[in-house]
Amino acid sequence: MNVLRLNTGLRTPSFCSSASKNSESETQHQKQHLPSYTEVEKLSAGLASDDKARLAVVNAFTYSPEQLLSKYLVRRIIGFGSNGVVLAALLNMQTPVAIKIIYKRKQRHSKPCPDVEALKHLNALNCPGALKYIDDWQDAFHFYLVTELFGSDWLASSPVISNTAPLFPVTFTTPNHRIANGAAEANTMISLPFFAGSCDLWAWAVLHRTHAWESSGHNHSLLPIVPIKEIIKQTASALAGMHSRGFYHGDVKLENILIQSIGGGVAIRLADFGHTQHISLGFDKYGTREISPPEMLWDSPYKMQELDGRCIDVFALGMMLYRLLNQSGKLPRAAKSVNAGMVGYHDLLKINGGLYPFGGLDDTDVEDLLMLNSMCMVDPNQRITMEQIEKSSWLQNIC
Repeated sequence: MNVLRLNTGLRTPSFCSSASKNSESETQHQKQHLPSYTEVEKLSAGLASDDKARLAVVNAFTYSPEQLLSKYLVRRIIGFGSNGVVLAALLNMQTPVAIKIIYKRKQRHSKPCPDVEALKHLNALNCPGALKYIDDWQDAFHFYLVTELFGSDWLASSPVISNTAPLFPVTFTTPNHRIANGAAEANTMISLPFFAGSCDLWAWAVLHRTHAWESSGHNHSLLPIVPIKEIIKQTASALAGMHSRGFYHGDVKLENILIQSIGGGVAIRLADFGHTQHISLGFDKYGTREISPPEMLWDSPYKMQELDGRCIDVFALGMMLYRLLNQSGKLPRAAKSVNAGMVGYHDLLKINGGLYPFGGLDDTDVEDLLMLNSMCMVDPNQRITMEQIEKSSWLQNIC
């Protein structure tokens, strides 16, 4: 098997082996050996997202050894993206957890991590559907968020999807580190399987579209409506819980919904709270530009400070529903024109009588279209609320 060995080009900290050294001098010694944030930025600049993830993992083990080599047993890399990389691990050798390594941005290098702070607060408020918070810390380069490990490996369960094999594993040698009894443990060679991630709603949709395509003799790739309704109801319920407590998610999309097979159905968890805010703090931007609503367009009559993020979550959930109803799984064509600045708010009002101009839904039932339209009205004041979605007749027979 080919193995990619990474050399970070950074000096690793010298963890003292003498138990007589006090913790303050050890901390100072480690700080003297930490590269600057600018050095790390230069090193990762231009790297592909998977190589940036590899570098992050190596640095994580180097600069957070007490957690990653003592408290948690890291088993594999289960996903990565533009904001970080996720590890599957065991807490105290028995409890499965996910450790999210979040890249520090220059503008928030010395500030608390929004994702961490939001999830801790939502857990304190007992918000249903949010991932369970377990732990967090930070080092010179990253924030770390430990949560419950949630989600089925959807792509790995399909024999017709070929991209489920792990990428080249990350293999590296850890530095000496101090363990709980004060002794120093020898350098350790670690090799972690590296998967691109397949536990979110996007992966679930890919699996089921592939199955529909194969089982229909390549006639269609439509997803079944019952599980779509189950997913929308659970997601709406989780978001309604946030909204009732005065918070909006800020980035509702397929990739931020984790989904797990339970018995004969599925369960979801909301993830990625980096754009979550309380409505009292106002609104500045939505997490993903492609799903930003019409009221954020350049000619909108609404001012940014007047916008309610909860209403924008509803529009984003509607866009998510469209992707599940549409055979291609893509956003509507109109979204491209809107995001390119070719269509404005007033244009959208005129095009379809106040309804967002969806296309590609010729095989969709009228009731499904009515729900979609009610979620994505161009005028935000005309949209249904998240609580109304959850309690709608469209979902009345869904558990």
